[in-house]
Amino acid sequence: MFKGNFMRILGYILFLAAGFILVGMFYNTASLGRVNSYYKENVFPKFKEYNENSEYLDGFITANNGFYDKTPIYTLSNNDSEASEFFFTLNIYRAKFAFRSNVLYFFPAEQVENGFIIEFKNLQYKGEDLMELDRAIDSDSVVSNRFHVYVTYDVETKQVDFPLAPSQPYASFDALMQKDDGTYAKLTSIRVDYIPPKVDGETVKAKTLLMVNNSPDLNAGDGETFIRNDLNVTKELYTIGTDEVAGVFPTEAELQNSTFSYEKLDLSKYNGSVALATSLVIVVVIIGAYFMFVHKTVMAHFQQKRTEKRLAAKREKELAQTHAQDAEFEEVDSDSPFKFEEAPVEDATIVESTEDEPVEIETDSETSEEKE
Repeated sequence: MFKGNFMRILGYILFLAAGFILVGMFYNTASLGRVNSYYKENVFPKFKEYNENSEYLDGFITANNGFYDKTPIYTLSNNDSEASEFFFTLNIYRAKFAFRSNVLYFFPAEQVENGFIIEFKNLQYKGEDLMELDRAIDSDSVVSNRFHVYVTYDVETKQVDFPLAPSQPYASFDALMQKDDGTYAKLTSIRVDYIPPKVDGETVKAKTLLMVNNSPDLNAGDGETFIRNDLNVTKELYTIGTDEVAGVFPTEAELQNSTFSYEKLDLSKYNGSVALATSLVIVVVIIGAYFMFVHKTVMAHFQQKRTEKRLAAKREKELAQTHAQDAEFEEVDSDSPFKFEEAPVEDATIVESTEDEPVEIETDSETSEEKE
């Protein structure tokens, strides 16, 4: 009995834990979905004017709950076809983000990180506009998903490779740049490669379109590769100090005296979707708990009630039949208007007779009269 109770209690605990995790996962997913909804509604429509102004980047960083300094710490551009057929504008900005997360799914926590943003815009290759690389581009000269960016730090094993996507500026933070000894890595190079499609099934060597680093051995471009060797991004350069912004985000006064771009992220408009998704999952968990732990008991209870009801109906039927049989033999009540008198029973003598003779019954009264 003890073992049975223990296993039942253990089952309850495990189910509660699984239900908590399931609800928490959906709650967090729905919370992240608010950011996507905000981005699609308020930020992405500005992308078509990305080359003309900074409104898209402003909204992109706001959607990620951060702010940045609109004065770049590094900038480089090319629109000279003699230097390279790859046209671009490269900007690196100081930035600060407050990453929101949930401890045990439901308890909010915030981690503040300094970092930098790498932005590519005004992109063209061989006269083809590359600002739509996030979507499908496929032509004779440009094939989609063929441009890759390589970001390298002064740590041998640290290199980041990602497709060139103008609508997704690359961000790096203290947590990503911290070394094992507690110091911070330096950004040493940014490279953009074009990977041509295979020719007759043979892989074609990638072409380096842009190389920016801090190596004095590199000289100007050769018509195919645009090269610069003046890159030097360190933690001291990209960190936004407390003398500039005392808190997590700049105040109105701090914004007026700086080139920071900041807008408070407000996702309250999208809370309804979180509540709906979480409620649906809670309902599913409750239904699951019912069928796992309660349904059997409830069905047994109703089965017992049905059985008792059938037995009661059967007893009532049998009792009714018994009363009906008793009523057939019940004597008429003395107050009834219909009364019958019983004739006195006299002694009778049965006389046997033949077939031709009627049967005669002699009574004692007849015998006595004859004697007289």
